[in-house]
Amino acid sequence: MPFPVRTLRATAMAVLVAVSLAGCGDDNNSPPATPPAPTGLTATVADDGSSIAVSWAAVTGATSYTLERADASSPGSFTAVGGTLTTPNYTDAAIAPGASYSYHVAAVNGNGTGTFSSTVNATVAGAKVATLTGNITADVTLHADTTYT
Repeated sequence: MPFPVRTLRATAMAVLVAVSLAGCGDDNNSPPATPPAPTGLTATVADDGSSIAVSWAAVTGATSYTLERADASSPGSFTAVGGTLTTPNYTDAAIAPGASYSYHVAAVNGNGTGTFSSTVNATVAGAKVATLTGNITADVTLHADTTYT
């Protein structure tokens, strides 16, 4: 039984459309991209030794950042500080005189957390110590940031 030309054309067109649609799809089988590691990380101890200002270059597409810190007593053991950060800076005030700290940061977006940056270090000066000797016969100015003996 012969097919009318019209039916044959319609069938051929339907087959072509089906094959074309079957060939369409995501040719990129890689997972969605997480943001790259932030660059320009710095950690600067405040002049009075009361905090460390940590900053880095903003990452395009990042919605937040994860900052981690390790101290000299366990240099490879990083823990998060600052919670969810939405700006590329943080002031770490939970520091101790004479301690050394290491920091690294990762950018976060809807696809996850990217790789961490290189690590930077900051060392807080130890407490100032002074010894008072002899008889004090005149006014002496004592400073709050110094321990006197």
